[in-house]
Amino acid sequence: MSSVIEIQHGRYFIQARKILDDITLSFDQGQIISLLGPNGSGKTTLLKVLLGLLHPQHGDIRYHDVPIATLGCRQLAKYVAYVPQMHREAFAYSVEEVVLMGRQPHKDFFSQYTQEDRQIALGALDRLNIGHLRKRSYTEISGGERQLTLIARALAQGADVFIMDEPVNGLDYGNQMRLLRDIHVLARDGYTFIMTTHFPDHAMMVSDRVVMLKDGKVIADGTPRETITPETLFQLYRIQVDCIPSKGNPVYVPVWAM
Repeated sequence: MSSVIEIQHGRYFIQARKILDDITLSFDQGQIISLLGPNGSGKTTLLKVLLGLLHPQHGDIRYHDVPIATLGCRQLAKYVAYVPQMHREAFAYSVEEVVLMGRQPHKDFFSQYTQEDRQIALGALDRLNIGHLRKRSYTEISGGERQLTLIARALAQGADVFIMDEPVNGLDYGNQMRLLRDIHVLARDGYTFIMTTHFPDHAMMVSDRVVMLKDGKVIADGTPRETITPETLFQLYRIQVDCIPSKGNPVYVPVWAM
């Protein structure tokens, strides 16, 4: 596998407070990477740095070995797409119109959408099995369908790295599982997902790699089974858990819930 994005010795601080402290990470094509850590650990700041929304005071970020500092916003959008948490649009765009917005990095300011753009958007919807929603109002579909629509928009954008901040937030259990399944399928097709989560079991379920952050530092980085342990979970969240063996992935539950 080839590296699609890397950050070398990234530091970001506000006044004397270190938000990210000497972060060095490299992500490969087709990986699902889960970022775990308590609130205030630097997860969201790291995502914003990778998206180019925040500029670290020190460090180097590259997409496909191209320094992010040399990329304009339109060009960067062809490498990386941001998939936000579930939200509602202010205007009642159709699902197809929301996905078409992903074609903006490929258009001039006054350009109209072409038939090719529409075919790409419809292909993205069909790939996620939500083509039947294309004429529905984005504000009227379910939370899970809205999140899939945002992923379809990212597919239409043409990026190969998807950055997601707590993608299952606000979804019911069934939609959480369906969304994680679709992420898994897309990763097998070569897309890279970097996502924050507050659910170690979700990270264990779908991730190829888990990066644990605390106080702006990486305290663990490896496969889910290597990194997600009672010891590291206590280090992150100050809560004791026990491991319940299973035929699949181990299950961790708080000691007080036993």
